[in-house]
Amino acid sequence: MKTAKVLLTGFEPFGDVAENPSQQIVAHFADAENGVNGLELVTAVLPVVYDLAGGRLKALLAEYQPDAVLLLGVAARREGIHLERVALNLMDAPIADNAGLLRKGQRIDGRGPAAY
Repeated sequence: MKTAKVLLTGFEPFGDVAENPSQQIVAHFADAENGVNGLELVTAVLPVVYDLAGGRLKALLAEYQPDAVLLLGVAARREGIHLERVALNLMDAPIADNAGLLRKGQRIDGRGPAAY
């Protein structure tokens, strides 16, 4: 029986988020010696830089070819854990990324739909 491979990612600190909970969760599971509940777990912390994060994720997907992907993030105004039902094809943030770049109302994939 093949062990399922799961890619789990979080993000580094940014803006007013001095300790990113998504990074802490990834670090916790990265310490699991032999995966979690029979899963092969691949973990990574992504940079909070528009021009780097997508490329890093694509490289991880190509290298590890996971069976499932769980991407974690932080929404500072939320009071609990929330699943996103829709992924917007949009770069639109109230603050600059860690490289100082602010993107407002810019599509990620100009050929893709507005949402997935």
